[in-house]
Amino acid sequence: LLLVVQLFGFEGAVVKGLSKFFSKTTIEVVASKYGSNGIRALERLSPKYGSRGMEKLEIISAKYGNRGVALLAKYGEIAVKNKTAFEIVSKYGQKGVYLLRQFPIKATEYYKKFGDKFVDLTEKFGTTRIIKYLDEAKKYGADGKIVKFLEKFGDKANIFLEKHWGKLLISGFV
Repeated sequence: LLLVVQLFGFEGAVVKGLSKFFSKTTIEVVASKYGSNGIRALERLSPKYGSRGMEKLEIISAKYGNRGVALLAKYGEIAVKNKTAFEIVSKYGQKGVYLLRQFPIKATEYYKKFGDKFVDLTEKFGTTRIIKYLDEAKKYGADGKIVKFLEKFGDKANIFLEKHWGKLLISGFV
């Protein structure tokens, strides 16, 4: 334990906290295999998984590699919840985490469907607004049309949709 605390002195309290769940040897293995990201990741997993946190860390490492361990350490389990979440957080960092926390299911669904276009639109026009547009348009099979419309005409399209949204819904959509 002393070796780990010396290597990662700034994380001394973390290491001491982990010693409640893990042996000195386990902590040293994590530190040597994953470095400080491994220690931080294990710290994030321990409250939820207790001594099974090491198993979860190994699963995440096998699935997403060192990048997954680093994202887990920095952002928490939301970053490695599934493949799509991992892609979003890998590419967009804190913005991706915000999207996933605000709309976990919808962000994942629309990112799978539209990729970077979806994230770009949420950054430009607001996540809540874009989700609202896409959810309503999806009922009519027109969510792809909304994305293309907003991409092509930008702010003018957004103003038009905001102004005429009710009429578009009543008329059966675009």
